[in-house]
Amino acid sequence: MELDWNAHHNAEMVKAVIGKDMSMEEFWHSGDTQFRDRIAPYLPGNTEVKTALEIGCGPGRLVRPLAGVFGQVIGVDISSDVLKVAKKELADLPNVSLVKSGGADLWGVESNSVDFLMSFDVFQHMPTQKVQEAYLNEARRVLKPGGSFLIQFKTTKGWMRIAGIPVLPRAVRPLIPGSLMQLYRRMKGMRPERTKSTWHGNLIRHSRVKPIFGKHGLKVERLVYDGGEVRWIAVGRTT
Repeated sequence: MELDWNAHHNAEMVKAVIGKDMSMEEFWHSGDTQFRDRIAPYLPGNTEVKTALEIGCGPGRLVRPLAGVFGQVIGVDISSDVLKVAKKELADLPNVSLVKSGGADLWGVESNSVDFLMSFDVFQHMPTQKVQEAYLNEARRVLKPGGSFLIQFKTTKGWMRIAGIPVLPRAVRPLIPGSLMQLYRRMKGMRPERTKSTWHGNLIRHSRVKPIFGKHGLKVERLVYDGGEVRWIAVGRTT
């Protein structure tokens, strides 16, 4: 997975994170907007004395606004190349630390040390449920008792449209010729040769979300529809 994510830093970084072209100024501003609209409403109280962690922090688009309200922020990412960018872009923030993930862990983060854990546009690209659950298990390990989380993911409860006809993405994907899929990836700004499983990732069956999280000591209190076709946010806390 690391090779896939290293492959689209620099020129493709914005497309990789946002999915479209924009200036760097717009890129950073989008982080402020997303934080205000989709994250801030779910933050715990007294954040100035608490620690937040983001799984898949990338160049730090959401770490920066997190650092504006939390006492300490930990950004974790699998890509060493992207972390180099983040280190440079966030150098002015003394309350931010960056940690490299091994691909299915939060190695380097102490147990019971995090008050709030979040992840956006990341779980949907994890290749298997096994990897997703490994991160959920690690999330429970690093979160303090009663700590809260906000994790975005994709489920099978969603539709895409082909010629105006709604169809389930997973049902139609095997029917699309490889050449058309490559064209689609180019149109979306993706690298055609990117590993299929890493980019498309694993979709979690909607009815299984709460049981899967619960198995790892994470109680989902709310499932919030997050726009698009199949994106949802699990909001909850440790049990």
